[in-house]
Amino acid sequence: MAMFLSRMILALAVFAASTATGNAASDDNSPVYCLDRGRDLVMRVARGACRGEIVDQAVADQVRQRRIQRIRGQINQESKLFPNRRRRGSGSGFFVASDGALLTNEHVIAKCGAVSVQPMTGKPVPAEIIQRDATADLALLRVKLDLPDSSVAVFRDSPGRMGGGEISVVGYPLHGRVTIKPIFTQGRAIDAWLGGEARKGRFRIKADIRRGNSGGPVLDINGLVIGVVTAKINTPKMFQTTGRVMRNIGIAISRETVLDFLKRHGIDYRTRMGGAPVAPDEIFTKARRFMARVLCWQ
Repeated sequence: MAMFLSRMILALAVFAASTATGNAASDDNSPVYCLDRGRDLVMRVARGACRGEIVDQAVADQVRQRRIQRIRGQINQESKLFPNRRRRGSGSGFFVASDGALLTNEHVIAKCGAVSVQPMTGKPVPAEIIQRDATADLALLRVKLDLPDSSVAVFRDSPGRMGGGEISVVGYPLHGRVTIKPIFTQGRAIDAWLGGEARKGRFRIKADIRRGNSGGPVLDINGLVIGVVTAKINTPKMFQTTGRVMRNIGIAISRETVLDFLKRHGIDYRTRMGGAPVAPDEIFTKARRFMARVLCWQ
């Protein structure tokens, strides 16, 4: 009898544990409103997938209304710049000199009849294309702004270690929604390039790169620029070529190629040696000051 009771108690304990686990799993998959305060954006996701703050529907509705108002205001401001043109695309850029010189990809502005730039801290303004290099996929724009040193990016003074090194990417990627604030993405640099010499002057980064990231800076652990995002690897094509599945791999233009381009065109860029690692939040805070959204008009 005692043995029977012991077995019953053990069975009940196992059942209770499995039920608790099942409930936990169920709760983990239940839909919630997840607030990303950095982007002031709310999404409906599974509880376990929320990387922000879980809020109720009333707060979610308030956030959505704020976002709609911001986007409407943004579109109204932009449309006044070129009333007879239509916007055809967008990318990222960053200021490299205090006279308003801004660096981006050449492919971002390649087919534009006009270009506008919106600094993180200001309104959209017309931009002049002053230099472009399709081979390097780099372009220089200029806007009529006098910028403080804190609103100008600083490049790393020496190449430093790349392979496996932690990096950050800041830009305006499209996540199925209009992006009007810069987004911070962490990843790592990869030395080797599958194409060998055909891709000299490029390096790969393991990060979530999307449309709109083009032209944004790649930053090291000190917040210094070590490259410029130019593309994302075509995963299906890469699989056909190599038989390997490679997801979230981006391509960046090397620091050496970028600095050569700036030097050739007389840009007084700033450099600094690396030091102690900087916290990601601090890197993003500083990067936001020199970031800008680049819009293409036809």
